[in-house]
Amino acid sequence: MDELYQKTRKFNVSDYRSLLHRLVDEAQQHMEQGSTEHKVFGEKLYRCIEAQVNAIEQERLQAEQLQTTVHIIFSLSDAGSLKVTLSKLGKRQECRVLAFNDMFSVGPIKDLHTLRGQQARQAWITKNDPEHLFSVRHNAANEIGAMMNTLRSIPESKKVVIWCADNAHDQTGLRFALYVLRERKNVIHIANVTHACKEMGTNWGEEAVPYAAAHIERDTYVEMVKNYGEGYALNRAERIALEAEWEELAGQDHILRLWKNGSIIGCEEEDLDDVIVSSMLELQRHQENSGAFVEAADLVIHVLNSIRQRVTLTFITHRIWKLVSEGVFVFRGIPGQLHQFSLRLMGEK
Repeated sequence: MDELYQKTRKFNVSDYRSLLHRLVDEAQQHMEQGSTEHKVFGEKLYRCIEAQVNAIEQERLQAEQLQTTVHIIFSLSDAGSLKVTLSKLGKRQECRVLAFNDMFSVGPIKDLHTLRGQQARQAWITKNDPEHLFSVRHNAANEIGAMMNTLRSIPESKKVVIWCADNAHDQTGLRFALYVLRERKNVIHIANVTHACKEMGTNWGEEAVPYAAAHIERDTYVEMVKNYGEGYALNRAERIALEAEWEELAGQDHILRLWKNGSIIGCEEEDLDDVIVSSMLELQRHQENSGAFVEAADLVIHVLNSIRQRVTLTFITHRIWKLVSEGVFVFRGIPGQLHQFSLRLMGEK
């Protein structure tokens, strides 16, 4: 029995759903095709499954009745932090937290609110970001199509709080979620963690104001959720304006989006290449041998710290390999393995 528990603890939502379907099919097969003894077993198995499903459904309905607020967030890790904080503040029971598992700043989002747009994005991710594809498959309930259905099923009596920060990923996700909810009558609030940090009076330098929730210290985050977790309510005109901005974004073919001067800017895929090269030069200047190889992981981290944008590690790595293929960088090590290769600029020794 313990061994069975150990195995099921490794299951994700999709695995549990598959297990349940197999048990139901097994019960049905026994009832329809088996001997009398097998039919009795199948009937008992079916009734047992039915009773447990009904019990779980009842528990879910009771939990939903206690919930007054639905929080929408654009990262599984951020969702985990929010759940822990809400529990610490004694608000977890009254709140539901929904999380997208995607990076809206990278990859195509043209017509993403349609099945064709989702398929085009999936094809791009399959080719260019297999690590993210693995994550999506193990968190099927949080992928785009499933989350759209979940958002549309939120009871209109519930208040919705959408969490974001000043970065293209969150801000694109915000507009997408509002578009999905455009026909819903829920009261919708926005909780912007970047703005909240500024309002809290913490002594941030202009270059240090958090552009993502992950960059906020734990104690500060708890205080922020406590005092600013309701965000501010959008009026109808603001909702319509943000929905229209989504439609504009969804009409573009850009692969990269950056946050500049308070707006989402669609960019060409190579627009970060200059930052990658300048980061390489900066790292080399701090070495005794200015032409020495630089660890790829150090270069990726330096780029992310320099741009102050939420993009994936794999996108930066993808652009580095593009620069290698174009002869800008020379590499040594194992291709495709971030922690096992280093680079230097072509022509330097």
